[in-house]
Amino acid sequence: MLSFAMHFASGNSLVSGLVMLFVAYALIVLTSKRSRWRMRTLRLLVFLGAAFVVLSTTPLPRAVWAALGISLLPLLAALVMQSNGRPGPRSARAGALMFTAVAAGVLWSEYVAASTRLPAETATLPIIVLGDSLSAAETDPKLTAWPELIAAHGWRVTNNAGIGATAATALRQVASVDTSDAIVLILIGGNDLLGPTTPGKFEEALEELVSTASTKGTQVVLFELPLPPFRFEWGAIQRRIAKRHEGCRLVSRRIMAAVLGGDGNTVDGIHLSQKGHDEMARLVMETVLPPR
Repeated sequence: MLSFAMHFASGNSLVSGLVMLFVAYALIVLTSKRSRWRMRTLRLLVFLGAAFVVLSTTPLPRAVWAALGISLLPLLAALVMQSNGRPGPRSARAGALMFTAVAAGVLWSEYVAASTRLPAETATLPIIVLGDSLSAAETDPKLTAWPELIAAHGWRVTNNAGIGATAATALRQVASVDTSDAIVLILIGGNDLLGPTTPGKFEEALEELVSTASTKGTQVVLFELPLPPFRFEWGAIQRRIAKRHEGCRLVSRRIMAAVLGGDGNTVDGIHLSQKGHDEMARLVMETVLPPR
């Protein structure tokens, strides 16, 4: 059940939904026989496809959402017309081409274009971790937190993460260290998202946190939050802040969702088990930190 929920929280349901809508368009364009099973299949594909795309809570620009919606209008028109025994509109083929182009662009930007791995020349820099209980060393004395596991591989790591931290309280974490000429990993926001913090207050605190960390020679890496359905603004905030700060890398929420959704990786669905810390350390070293 958790892994299924993480399919949406990670944003991967975007792919599932777009594939279902593409198959629906293919059925409209390439087949003409109006049988009962075909119409039921079409309705199911369109409904589930649209639901999966929306529930992915991908913080796309409004213009992209608009283009995606417009590209689906011929599909919806064809579905209604064929349900009433009439042939679909001729615009269905053009709609299919437009949808394919928009979907391909979305998938490219979400899965291909963003490069989060740090360059090789940063391999000698120390690492500073700012975050909450997902990273804190004192969460459970019987566990070895993932920052300490990274340190065991030869990295110089300062783990300033604290239990219950929010974006606002993490300002004390960054104030206590010198972030110049360092890699700063920021994994914060879960307690804001699940607590009383408003999106506006979160953006204000996260902006100050990233600004404070972004000193001379600093490589700031901001980890996206896995998002519950319809919490678009939280993802958009992280993307806006990363875009405003040159050199700030944004790690896809798929990384954290893969860890949280893995079998046996958490003790309660949120806090990491030792297996979860092991997996987090592996993914950070393989996808974020530079090769050594």
